Amino acid sequence: MPLFDFENRETGEVREIQTSPDLDNFKDESGTWLKLDVQPGFAIGGQRSFPTQAETIKRGYYKQEQAGWRSEYSKNKVKRAWGL
Repeated sequence: MPLFDFENRETGEVREIQTSPDLDNFKDESGTWLKLDVQPGFAIGGQRSFPTQAETIKRGYYKQEQAGWRSEYSKNKVKRAWGL
């Protein structure tokens, strides 16, 4: 089973959990955990691969949108800016 990062909605804590790729969220005694869409870097052979600037910005926008913030730009404008 692969490792995925989950964020606690109540506390903002991020944990790496080994689970099935199908699991998107779950609840336990500490709160509700949501799987992060953009994974941070991963280690292979002791070397850490850090996320690119684009991944970091996407993660920041994702966190803001989950907190209730809405961008003034449409999805099409954002995709065009990212070259998607």
